[in-house]
Amino acid sequence: MSTEFQDRLAREPTAAELILSLFAASNTGQMSASRLVAGGQAFGLNGTAVRVALTRHVKAGTLTTAGRGVYAVSDEGRGIYGAIRDWKQYPNRTKAWGQGWVGAFVGHLGRTERKQVSRQERAFLLTGMREAVTGLWLRPDNLAVSLGGLTHRLTTLGMDPASLVAKLEVSESDTERFSRLYNRSQLELGYEGAIAAMRNSRSKLAALSPPQRAKETLMTGGAVIHLLTYDALLPSSLVDTQLRDQVFEDMCTFDLIGQNAWAEYLASVEAI
Repeated sequence: MSTEFQDRLAREPTAAELILSLFAASNTGQMSASRLVAGGQAFGLNGTAVRVALTRHVKAGTLTTAGRGVYAVSDEGRGIYGAIRDWKQYPNRTKAWGQGWVGAFVGHLGRTERKQVSRQERAFLLTGMREAVTGLWLRPDNLAVSLGGLTHRLTTLGMDPASLVAKLEVSESDTERFSRLYNRSQLELGYEGAIAAMRNSRSKLAALSPPQRAKETLMTGGAVIHLLTYDALLPSSLVDTQLRDQVFEDMCTFDLIGQNAWAEYLASVEAI
């Protein structure tokens, strides 16, 4: 059975996606065009394609120039940049679930601005929310953040400030109905696939050349980080949290391997 994780793992990134992945792996949120071009070379992308994608990111407001030949995450892009890097805070992001729910209501807002609607729905998905009925997005109230903190996070990620965010107490039957918004078997298959992919990747790295190792670690690591970034962080009654914990622990190790692989590759390119 194919999962979203397996589909993403099998698909090579576009130049625009690769740039975002490289920035997500950067601790400073700033990279030179030359390093990004070198990163593209590992995926068979030429310098023109990478530079065109960089220009488009600047026009879209995701990135900004930070000096001659240097790019940085823009103020507008910091929300999504932070969300991608939040996987490293995984152990501190949840609390015990008291069966309550938290919701965002947007039914009173217009849907004519497609870009805003798309950004808003991405914000809800990045915080693990699902649309229960038209205009009402919900998730279990098990995130270790206040209601004000959650509202701020959603707004930073693109939610319309006029949205209504509130904690909800629902009936037992509604809890069961809302819980079915999440496909437990698909989530757990994704976790298992991520664990297997990292194990498989580690087993073959020694036989690969520096550019191949860089590509392999970014392809695998990028797919796992995407899974963790969009994971709903459900409580243990709704998903196997021990399996999810294993994904995080394995990714911490794999991240170090990937950082070393890219440092080696970039050093070999710069030495030429």
